[in-house]
Amino acid sequence: MHFVGYAQMSKTVDELIEHLFTKLRLERAAAESAPKMTRKPCITIARDPGSGGKPLAEEVARKLGFDFYDRKLIEAIAKSARQRKRVIANVDERIRTSIEDLIHGLFNPEYISDTTYINNLSQVVLSLIHQGNAVILGRGTNFIAPHNSCLSALVTAPKKIRIERAIQYEHINRDKAINTINKISKERRDFVSQYFGKNYDNPKYYDLVVNTRYLDIDAASNLIISAFRKKFPNLAERAKITLQKTTRWY
Repeated sequence: MHFVGYAQMSKTVDELIEHLFTKLRLERAAAESAPKMTRKPCITIARDPGSGGKPLAEEVARKLGFDFYDRKLIEAIAKSARQRKRVIANVDERIRTSIEDLIHGLFNPEYISDTTYINNLSQVVLSLIHQGNAVILGRGTNFIAPHNSCLSALVTAPKKIRIERAIQYEHINRDKAINTINKISKERRDFVSQYFGKNYDNPKYYDLVVNTRYLDIDAASNLIISAFRKKFPNLAERAKITLQKTTRWY
């Protein structure tokens, strides 16, 4: 195939992505104008690796009696895209170029384009938000969710602390811990930048930023729940808060 062909195909992919995000902006505008969306609000949690974001999100969901979506979100996207979970997991929270999509698409019938992934991610997230009572982890979902339907939180900690936790709980050496933390952090930030055009680290995109340097999971989850109640004061709690310690931080 000549270079001109690649350029034309790349332009087509760019146009498809632009069309997708025009549609997404319209969906978000419609959702924000619908009062029913706030009846069963959700929580979206972005997290830095080693910050404890996943077990923290699980604890928030447990205390509120909400459904928790991480791997379950991948399953839902796979079902929406009619693909195997393994295939979706391979592209989850990662970026690619249009050329990569085109080349792999020609030779790999199971390959999922970024347009297909983001389109199905958006559909699944908006569907979960419509149902309500969910805690959704990562994948830039706070940039998909209408602001009046979700509390968005970012969970972080100093990099040094996150590296130490990776060493302790993942039983890996320091070099590997540093490389892993750096790799995952870059993938998540690049993912948000490429597909949502936002700065992952900008606090204005979150209702709450939680630093877990001195907070255990119980205290940090209570903080998120307190902010959730404050944002949605009329929410009827389905479960009272109980203490359940955990040491899973990664």
